[in-house]
Amino acid sequence: MKIGSDGWKQFLIRGASEMGISIERLQVDQFAVHASELMAWNRKMNLTAITDPVEVAVKHYLDSIAAYRLISESSRILDVGTGGGFPGIPLKILIPELHLTLIDSTLKKIHFLKHIIRTLKLRQTEAIQARVETLSGQNRFSNGFDQVVSRALFPLMDLIKMSAPLIAEHGKIIAWKGELRREEIEALRLELNEKGFTVRLEYYTLPFLDIKRSLMIFGR
Repeated sequence: MKIGSDGWKQFLIRGASEMGISIERLQVDQFAVHASELMAWNRKMNLTAITDPVEVAVKHYLDSIAAYRLISESSRILDVGTGGGFPGIPLKILIPELHLTLIDSTLKKIHFLKHIIRTLKLRQTEAIQARVETLSGQNRFSNGFDQVVSRALFPLMDLIKMSAPLIAEHGKIIAWKGELRREEIEALRLELNEKGFTVRLEYYTLPFLDIKRSLMIFGR
């Protein structure tokens, strides 16, 4: 199965359906363009270590859209440490009304993301070379987002501390994580409650590969 082929697209549609998410034909075509360009650019720069067609579909696209029901239309979303555009680009494709800002500290990745934004004609979408901790001092970004999302491997408390000044009142921070032990969750919940944050978890299993995952949703 080749990335971007009809078989790959059908595989993606079937996987999303198992997660209770419907993908339209135009959307899966956009996923395929993004994935094909990701692989082409990956030969020249380090965008992703995941290159197997099944793993690209499952670990990048299906994992990204796991938060689909947590994102409201027209939300202002900041994707921190987005890399090749995950989870932001797949969520934007599924929810075109989103106002999406993608940030990464690596300029080459931003060049790729700007290419994808142009190629897919994604409106209300921008890619910026930046670190999340530098944004809070800019009036444009302070309290400017409804949700901050991240699949990057930040320590959770660092992500929360750096993202908190960027979320609007009643805003949320959503982090993608693997399977967590109960004692980890309780320790984190206690620490966050002391800092005025709430936390809830949503668990899911990625289709085909049977990988246990979790979404951690932080609010205040």
